[in-house]
Amino acid sequence: MPPMMLDFVRRPFPIWPGIVLLAIGLGVMTDVWSRYQAAGEALAEAEHRLEKLQRQHKPALRKPVSGETGARLQSEFRQAQRVGDFLLLPWKDLFVALEKAAMPDVALLSVEPDATKREVRITAEAKDTATLFAYVKRLESVPRFHDVHLMRHEIREDDKQHPIRFTVAAFWRDIP
Repeated sequence: MPPMMLDFVRRPFPIWPGIVLLAIGLGVMTDVWSRYQAAGEALAEAEHRLEKLQRQHKPALRKPVSGETGARLQSEFRQAQRVGDFLLLPWKDLFVALEKAAMPDVALLSVEPDATKREVRITAEAKDTATLFAYVKRLESVPRFHDVHLMRHEIREDDKQHPIRFTVAAFWRDIP
């Protein structure tokens, strides 16, 4: 067996590959930085042109239509706004809040929200006054509603069980 030659002295690693890698890295970084700067300048220029175009193309104000046609158009516009407000109501949130206040001896008859006032009127029937007041208290305890108050109530004499029909008004708030 031939003798083994062990070299325990480490030879210094050549420095030139590290310098080459550093130079390549700096070159790539410089290229990326210049492209980033150019993209930022192009974006700023595009935003400036967009603002300029928007200023130039503002819709011209039209003369208001007067007379019967104008009144009819305004009426239709107000009606369309009411329909839009009605459609944009937080229906799911309102129904979830009403379900939280539900009681077995209270029957909801109608729910009438008013989007502009953020108010909801609830018409319902309860089997007795204690149940009616318990329902109003329960509505007050639901975080979505505030300023809950009983607007009117009447005993239904035409029904043999004599339920109490009542209307409650409550304002709702947005809860994140």
